[in-house]
Amino acid sequence: MDTRLRQVSWPAIEVHRDYIAEQLKANVTAATIHQRLRDEHGLEASVASFRRWVRANLPEEARRSQVRVLGDTPPPGHDWIHRDNQPAPPRPRSPFKNLCQTITAS
Repeated sequence: MDTRLRQVSWPAIEVHRDYIAEQLKANVTAATIHQRLRDEHGLEASVASFRRWVRANLPEEARRSQVRVLGDTPPPGHDWIHRDNQPAPPRPRSPFKNLCQTITAS
């Protein structure tokens, strides 16, 4: 099957290749890039077509934009350290957990 027949919006997206690659490298999401192109440059392609174009034409940038680095993880056996150099306080237990345990125990 010739997939080029379904790619009628791709030439309109291709015009913005450099801008898209630059935005992806800056960790801007595909949805945001599409919205900016739509609002600021009059792009009429759907967000789904835009995402397909990115995956097909900029695969490395697309993969890189899907990764989110949240921060360093502490080594095994160590807790996060707060601003004042104290270990992080324990997380409070949910009151619903106690209620569920009470119901199942009865």
